[in-house]
Amino acid sequence: MSAPEAAVPTARPTGHPLLNAIKAMLGFIPTVLVVGSALAIGWWGHTNHWQMPTFAQLRGEVPEPEDWCEAHNIAESICVECNTELMPQAKERGWCKIHGVPECVTCNPDLAHGANGAPNATELERIRKVLDYSP
Repeated sequence: MSAPEAAVPTARPTGHPLLNAIKAMLGFIPTVLVVGSALAIGWWGHTNHWQMPTFAQLRGEVPEPEDWCEAHNIAESICVECNTELMPQAKERGWCKIHGVPECVTCNPDLAHGANGAPNATELERIRKVLDYSP
């Protein structure tokens, strides 16, 4: 003979169905309040132009407001566009009358940049072939 099986109790809802529905809805109130508060704070911050601080601001490395170049969004003391003496400007060579290109590296090999600063012979030869290809 086999052992009698234990009776499995079935879960029955207790109480009135309307009362159970109200309890379920009340369980959502904390979630709704937290999400609503977060949305309200986010909306208020957006309308008041809140911004996340940059890493430089967090470290205290922000340049003084009078040292800021608004046109180029960099510190005025290192802006090479406004202070041309910080970086010497290259002399413009203009158009090459022989090859018809600006800043011709065949006629001015010092303009060509190689791996170590000076152009090598194969780079200059390749440039000459390209320039000689078209009339």
